[in-house]
Amino acid sequence: MKNLVLILFLALKISLISAQTGCILDSATYMRVPLSAPLMRGNYQNLPKEISLKKYCPEPRGQGDYGTCVGWTVAYMARTITLAQKNNWTNQAKITENALSPYFLYENIKAYDDQNCQGGATLFAGLEIMKRMGTVPFKDFGIACNQPQSDKNKEKALQNRIKDYKRLFNYGTKNKEKVRFQ
Repeated sequence: MKNLVLILFLALKISLISAQTGCILDSATYMRVPLSAPLMRGNYQNLPKEISLKKYCPEPRGQGDYGTCVGWTVAYMARTITLAQKNNWTNQAKITENALSPYFLYENIKAYDDQNCQGGATLFAGLEIMKRMGTVPFKDFGIACNQPQSDKNKEKALQNRIKDYKRLFNYGTKNKEKVRFQ
């Protein structure tokens, strides 16, 4: 379950930090995501001030002039990081070689009439597709816009689905650390 919560937190954090164009931030849509229960057991008094997932990250790449940042956030970064953690991959070349495709995800969330891949999407839409369909490796679907999806790729994508996702806070919550660790 901690990986499911991590993927949403990481996806939101990466989008807010790195979104160039395309991430649609909508408080009403955000609030539709089920809220994770606060952590109630364990010792949260001596938590580290920070933690880094850098050793599990694929090589950074840019989205170019496309509105695909949700695909990059959810598939390429967050889901690839969870795969690297699961498989204990810490070699960046290996992680990048096995990174997941942001474009496959985006092709499944973009508006039907978005032929130039400029429309963007919500994190909610990206996470829903990751839950229902998954995505394929980047090496199997690396064209930025309007690449046809084969049945073989749709079947392969199922291997990379997520089980679930949750939001950690209500929209606009202050003092998040105190809310999460009661």
